[in-house]
Amino acid sequence: MTGNPYEKLHRLEKAAKLADVLHAGGILAADLEQCRPSSEVWTAAAQQAGVKPPSVLTCAVVCEMLYKREKIL
Repeated sequence: MTGNPYEKLHRLEKAAKLADVLHAGGILAADLEQCRPSSEVWTAAAQQAGVKPPSVLTCAVVCEMLYKREKIL
């Protein structure tokens, strides 16, 4: 990732959209840790969220978001 703040913002927005879709589908962060970004789970979530399939870094951000949601909810 570059030092471009817009890149970081875009990654967080994309991750939030993916986390929303996955959370609504009942997918837990632990379920995703072993999934590669090219897996069916990530591909389907990206399609539903209206975004391109995520990178490894974006997947890690999504998992972190889901862990935090699981602790709160």
